[in-house]
Amino acid sequence: MDAIALEFTHHPFAVRFRPCVREPEAWKKELQTIATSIVNEAGSRPIIVCSSGGIDSEVICRILFDLGIHFSVLTVAHAAGTNERDIWYAKNWCQAHAVTQKIVTVDMEDFFQHRIETYVQEGYVAGNVFRYFQLFLLETVENMGGYAVLGGGEQLYHLADSEPAEAADTYIKFDSGFTAPLHWMQRHKTTHRPYFYYSMSEAVLAYLQIPIIDFAVRHPELFRHHSNKHLLKQLVINYHWPDILSRIKLNGYELIANRRAQVQAALTDRFGAGLETFALGVEEMREQLRPSSKIILG
Repeated sequence: MDAIALEFTHHPFAVRFRPCVREPEAWKKELQTIATSIVNEAGSRPIIVCSSGGIDSEVICRILFDLGIHFSVLTVAHAAGTNERDIWYAKNWCQAHAVTQKIVTVDMEDFFQHRIETYVQEGYVAGNVFRYFQLFLLETVENMGGYAVLGGGEQLYHLADSEPAEAADTYIKFDSGFTAPLHWMQRHKTTHRPYFYYSMSEAVLAYLQIPIIDFAVRHPELFRHHSNKHLLKQLVINYHWPDILSRIKLNGYELIANRRAQVQAALTDRFGAGLETFALGVEEMREQLRPSSKIILG
């Protein structure tokens, strides 16, 4: 679990960020540092970015490409074609940049009914379907002999129901299923990067220090509308990479959202108290990430 800036405790479930070991540089520079660390950790294994067509994975592809790091892309296509609109972005990017893309077709109903059950029987507990999909991606890349990079770890802020809204009311929410990919790697004695954006504490703090993000966190009324948290991320990304196409939040489930909700409701009923959530206040998160004066002075 070292390739992540978070520490976890269980029963009760809680999350804490590791402090930075230095003052962070600009966010884009920190993401480039993560990319370099991936090359070192992957070793002789080919780097494979798992992309559903979302903007988070495209940013990763762009960073690796601009740094001249060799990689390929793995994309999962639904057998019923329900994510064809989503994966168009990944297909288009790979074709435009001559990056090899492997497309794996999955019957999502079979995944919901059988594949998830297999992971449950293996001891992985989660209420979010995507956690099991992460396991599938890691498993697929591992079987290919590769090193998987997933675009997880985006900072999506929530706002507590309070009037008036204050900065102290903003938080990031974690669920206990978040650790499933980390436990999978530990069990299989392997390393991958399931949470790219949480890989290093410096990158997490650098994002909070981006002026528009810092302003938004200090003016939490901006989060009253659910879509604003994605809009802010889009603004940040387009500032750093103006040519990246804007898009709605994509995770491949848009056209099967109702079925996904049914499966997740069943998982929640099944696991009950075994599913825990933890809300980490953004100001507390900032304090946890801040380098100590002892470290800065050496």
